[in-house]
Amino acid sequence: MQEPEKVLVPALVGLDFADATRLAALSGIALDPITGPVREGAVTGQQPLAGTTVPPGSTVQVTVEETGRGGGGGSALIPPPTPLDPTGAGDPAGV
Repeated sequence: MQEPEKVLVPALVGLDFADATRLAALSGIALDPITGPVREGAVTGQQPLAGTTVPPGSTVQVTVEETGRGGGGGSALIPPPTPLDPTGAGDPAGV
């Protein structure tokens, strides 16, 4: 028996809500903002996570943080930490 077709959930966190909506449509999914009527701002969370496979037409819940109101307090996107040197020699640039 053949498995039903699935689509890959794209990474939406960090995108503007409008861009995330377009990417979701291209990927065959829909977005459901769980932060109320906010339709402008950056996506700060998503469920299911990027890389998950779901049936076409599935809904991905996103949290959207409103931007541009002058209040600051936005979430900074912090890059992941770099892996440690497995030899224990430390960072050669920091010598």
